[in-house]
Amino acid sequence: MARKTKGANPKKNIINLLKEHYPREFTIQEVADNLHIDRDTASKYLLILVAEGKVDLIKQVVTTKFFRIKKDLPVTAQSLHNTIIDLLVMQESVPIKGGEFVFTKDEIEKMREIKRIIERKMRSPD
Repeated sequence: MARKTKGANPKKNIINLLKEHYPREFTIQEVADNLHIDRDTASKYLLILVAEGKVDLIKQVVTTKFFRIKKDLPVTAQSLHNTIIDLLVMQESVPIKGGEFVFTKDEIEKMREIKRIIERKMRSPD
């Protein structure tokens, strides 16, 4: 999901990217690639966001650092919408071994209803 961010605010774009994909962890290079910015710029702003307490440095494997948005920051409606769609698609099209992630028909219907509510709210924020 690449986006062009030339001339935009890198800190804001990094926060939005991490929120949209929470709880996924991103490397500096993945952030740079997704936002079409230089790796050094991504690194600089990620470290600033860590210092500001908005992003967590989750782990470091050799020289690769993994970052994720802080849990207590609000998740966007779009990221919640994407998560529900992912769950519905996974349930309907991917065989899952062991059945640990099999949803009941009622749970699937509840997710669909939440999806519809979010879509309505995103169209009309009032």
